[in-house]
Amino acid sequence: MDGLIFANMNEDYRAELHVLQKGCRKTFCSVLCIASSGDTALSLLSCPEVSYVDAVDTSAASRRLCTFKQHALCKMDGPEKMRLLMGQATSHEQRRRDVAARLALYEAEIRHCLPTEEDKDYWKGMRTSALTYGLMHCGARERFLTRARREWLGEEIGTLAWKRRAIHSLRLENVMGSHTVLPLQASSYSAEAVVESLSNAWQGSDSYFAHLYVTGLFPSSGCCPAYLSDTGHAAALRAGGYGPNRLQFHHSDIFNFSPSLTYDLISLSNVVDWWPGTDEELANALHRMRSKLLSPQEEGAKGILIRSAVGGLYDRLHRMGFGGSFSVEESQELMEVESSLYFGRYAAHKHSGVIALVR
Repeated sequence: MDGLIFANMNEDYRAELHVLQKGCRKTFCSVLCIASSGDTALSLLSCPEVSYVDAVDTSAASRRLCTFKQHALCKMDGPEKMRLLMGQATSHEQRRRDVAARLALYEAEIRHCLPTEEDKDYWKGMRTSALTYGLMHCGARERFLTRARREWLGEEIGTLAWKRRAIHSLRLENVMGSHTVLPLQASSYSAEAVVESLSNAWQGSDSYFAHLYVTGLFPSSGCCPAYLSDTGHAAALRAGGYGPNRLQFHHSDIFNFSPSLTYDLISLSNVVDWWPGTDEELANALHRMRSKLLSPQEEGAKGILIRSAVGGLYDRLHRMGFGGSFSVEESQELMEVESSLYFGRYAAHKHSGVIALVR
């Protein structure tokens, strides 16, 4: 899928739910988050306390993927068809059988409900990639990992130890040299941040990338997005569904987003890892976001949820003057909820991924 880096999100949406539901003083909450592949935004709709979500991203490809999922979910009574569209089958034989069914489902039920003719033309061009292999396999990261597993691990299923030896043969420079992993030339992110983040995710045979190589499965968290589970999908329908009255996707930088409302929770994923400016500039951006976009504290605002895959987030927040604005104990509690290999307990053990809730 042209221009899409991630087809699956690295974080576990249950951390956001934990923040919203713990001591919630409001009946209905609004959330601002990063769109990416739409997993967090769509999963949050399974929470009855969430009345509205704005999800923003600078990637046009991400917006198209997110709106595709949203409109498809609006047509579905259950998650079975969405699981088919995503390409969740694990066996080679089932994946092969699913191709025709997925394309037929798109033509019969999805194509006509896409919002614009431009969207319809776009997904017509994606038939041989995203719709053939499944939406969860169409990002640059996922395509790279699929190709690497095929080339390095072969078609034979070896032992876990053999697979891990193969993983170690794939050096970081091989990843960075691939144009399908992170298109740095077209990115506003600093190359140093990319290298450091990937390095932390690469270390050890049980690392984040190793997990994806060995299993070949997405998402990388231990938690399935709510919209793909029977209970999560049913909960979202009871809470009001997936329609634009509850969720809007926007093409914007989250720090420059100018909505007409304020939010009870802002979830930044790990955008601070990719911040291209100085920490002083980042601190100013966070201060502006906190003062303009967060609801007043007396109305029950929760704060700004920040994840980091690079590490050192707490020290960095202290240096930026936010030392009194977050609790390490509360952050560690969130780490127990976060199941992802990228930000959860495993990452904390490796001194890389962490979470902080800044108020």
